[in-house]
Amino acid sequence: MTAVADGAAAYVLITQGPPEIAVLDLVLPSVGGLSLARLLKTLRPTAKVIVLNMPGSDPAAAMLEAGVDAVLRRTLSEAEMERELRRHLNT
Repeated sequence: MTAVADGAAAYVLITQGPPEIAVLDLVLPSVGGLSLARLLKTLRPTAKVIVLNMPGSDPAAAMLEAGVDAVLRRTLSEAEMERELRRHLNT
């Protein structure tokens, strides 16, 4: 697992070797989560993209267009996040 501090670092990581699964925040400095989701799906169409979002902020049409596989609330516990990642890796 690799964590990055902002959208620009995520962009570099994705272009160097698209991951099997990515957890992206919608609001990232430099490059937004939906832009990164589109890029990842272009480079690796089978990749799973999970977006973290705050309740009440739901650009659903844009997320569907970007190929997002799941939307999770940003306030998930570590255990809930692990369970969701395992579920998406096994599908």
